Amino acid sequence: EAGQYAASTLVVHIPSTVPIGSYQFSIVASDSSLSVTAPIPLYIGDFHLSTAASVPSVLPHGTASFSVSVTGLDNFSQQVDLSCTGLPSGGSCQISQQEVFASSSPVPVPFIIQVGDLPVGAYPFDIVGVSGPVTHTVKAEVFVGEFTYTVSPTSVTVQSGASANVNVGVHSVQQLAGFVNLGCNATFPIGCTFNPGTVQVA
Repeated sequence: EAGQYAASTLVVHIPSTVPIGSYQFSIVASDSSLSVTAPIPLYIGDFHLSTAASVPSVLPHGTASFSVSVTGLDNFSQQVDLSCTGLPSGGSCQISQQEVFASSSPVPVPFIIQVGDLPVGAYPFDIVGVSGPVTHTVKAEVFVGEFTYTVSPTSVTVQSGASANVNVGVHSVQQLAGFVNLGCNATFPIGCTFNPGTVQVA
């Protein structure tokens, strides 16, 4: 009867072997006397993950800052769920936005790694993105570092009223970078000063 409305749901099945790209696709509605064709753009898309670290090495109980970017390929704009796996007990991952929609331009998502009481060392982990049946993983690594020092000479003999120079070297372990403040404790009236009082290790 004229003016009536009917609806149907179309499910498009895409084999996993089909490469990403654009494809010709049409819907055809017909009866015994009439046929109507409606072309619809069909895109087989995907997404890509990439990561970068702004502070990859920290002291024990510190926090390392990272960023993961989600980029849609071939018009892919679906939701991607993000998570971290692979950190040992004592370390944890906190992603600022666990659900993000992909775009043709990279969508950066900051996250932090809390290293807790992990000992000095390198700790690889995975950032996982899931959208429907598609899963992608990007690898990253956090370093728990420290600094050590050397003193030369290890002992000094000084006449009353005189002074002596002692060389102190500060060394980075596991890519730790930053500034170290130097100081000393001496029994009054003995005094000591560092020049410079702050050094940078890298």
